[in-house]
Amino acid sequence: MRTFIRSIGAACLAGATTCAITPAHAQTYPSKPVRMVIASTPGSGLDIHARLAADNLAAIWKQSVLMEYKPGGAMAIGASFVAKAPPDGYTLFFSIDAPFVVNPLAIPNLPYKVSDLQPVSFWSLNPFVLVVNAELPVKTVPELLAHMRANPGKLNAASASATTLLAHELFRTIAGVNYTTITYKGGTESIASLASGETQLAIYDLGNAAAMIKAGKIRVIAQTPSKRASIMPDLPTVAEGGMPGFESGTWGAIFAPAGTPRDIVDKINADLKTILARPDIRDKLREYGVEAHHSTPEELAQSIAASTARWDKLIRERGIKLQ
Repeated sequence: MRTFIRSIGAACLAGATTCAITPAHAQTYPSKPVRMVIASTPGSGLDIHARLAADNLAAIWKQSVLMEYKPGGAMAIGASFVAKAPPDGYTLFFSIDAPFVVNPLAIPNLPYKVSDLQPVSFWSLNPFVLVVNAELPVKTVPELLAHMRANPGKLNAASASATTLLAHELFRTIAGVNYTTITYKGGTESIASLASGETQLAIYDLGNAAAMIKAGKIRVIAQTPSKRASIMPDLPTVAEGGMPGFESGTWGAIFAPAGTPRDIVDKINADLKTILARPDIRDKLREYGVEAHHSTPEELAQSIAASTARWDKLIRERGIKLQ
């Protein structure tokens, strides 16, 4: 597994380097419509972000950027579709971290390899928040930990993804507390269980939790990035609450098939940088509960490799089964 993890970063970075020697293509790119693939359904949160990116790229390029939906298979269907597409820049993949970080650790015989997809740039950083049922008598991480230690094994946590399942396992590991994680089929079901009191705590992305927080059904007590997100400057992190080393969250990013000419990758990257620098786009993303974030292809590849190594270590140490 360690060799596999090292190969992720090496392959991604190697792909970025080898693409640099291809002939120049960017002068005429794009000369026809581009497909933006997501591994989700129309109207989903992923769709909203991908459409925002697609519409603004289309405005710069004076070419249509058409949404194409490939849901299912824990997002592996969409990732595999793009991995097998011609590496010409006309098929792009808008994705969160799961196909690149969690799937290779959780799913045997994936129909794609991480190295089959060329990182282009981050689009956003999506911080998670630690939330509790409004009736639970805690308002801070120290109070939650004290309540858990006074009631070992009596609390239930809601989860709807492998990412949040791992976040809860990391929380238990660092805090040395005992509670049960219940996995639901989707975010709607899991957050409803928290609001009703069926579960007492959860780790959610801010966008999905916002409505229930505003309604007073659940209470947010901390955020999960390693440092405070700019969209929540006054909310302490879990690490600040007495759990150093705790970090969780997800991101949005854009990829292309491996072998896409580097000058095309660089053009897409530069145009994304222009879009993400705009105050109206940054404000719109803040409304969605995420931070605008641009990067180089290499920075995205390095982030994938580092996250994979961190979660792989936890999975091996705790004997976690993600399926």
